[in-house]
Amino acid sequence: MFGNWYRIGTNNTQLTGTPTATANASGVMSVFATGTDGNLYTSWQSSPGAVFGNWYRIGTNNPALAEAPAVVIGTNGAMSVFGATSDHSVFTSWQSSAVAVFGNWYRIAT
Repeated sequence: MFGNWYRIGTNNTQLTGTPTATANASGVMSVFATGTDGNLYTSWQSSPGAVFGNWYRIGTNNPALAEAPAVVIGTNGAMSVFGATSDHSVFTSWQSSAVAVFGNWYRIAT
């Protein structure tokens, strides 16, 4: 049986579309969602079963994403996120390690 619904974050980030969630090997979950401003945001648990923190914008030089993000976790626990813009360009940002911040966005396809 599922429990109650809870709001993620308290910083009033306005989101749109479908969020994407993933869990690392230790069970800590992260959720990713596109903001109404086109930026990608993430919130995560500090430990398995913990409440989610505030929303944080991913990367710098953010493209205006128009589609739901996709997330992949590498063998070292670092995450890579992918998103498409309205002109169908695909961008990515990634962590260098499981605890690192996300870097700049890079176009990988048009």
